[in-house]
Amino acid sequence: MINKKLILFALAFAVLTGCQKKEIVFEGKVLEGIWNEMQNRVDVVGVVAGAKIWHELNPSEYAISDANGEYSLTLEAPFTLGALPMKEYKLVSSGANGFDDRVTVYGIIGKVNQVRDFLLFEHFKEPWD
Repeated sequence: MINKKLILFALAFAVLTGCQKKEIVFEGKVLEGIWNEMQNRVDVVGVVAGAKIWHELNPSEYAISDANGEYSLTLEAPFTLGALPMKEYKLVSSGANGFDDRVTVYGIIGKVNQVRDFLLFEHFKEPWD
């Protein structure tokens, strides 16, 4: 016969860790920029519609930015015990112009996590003398 304490422990474990699918949500915006050589900076010139945003280790789960450059990326969260820890995520955005940007963000499972804006622009490389 199965021990009642074992069944009670398993039931409590399932309740505390959650039986439902856990997700983590990231929201933000994708901007387009151009290099301002006179000011030595990148100027924002608009938003990027249709940019793809994904977690660098799982490109199969992705979001596409809308006409306002905004996106909401939902990822399947890893299994955790106890409190919901913050975890580091590396997100990537790529636009039709071929430029990309990477953002490191700390996310909390079950929350909507705001991400700094992605900025897509052409990176120039100075030739070595």
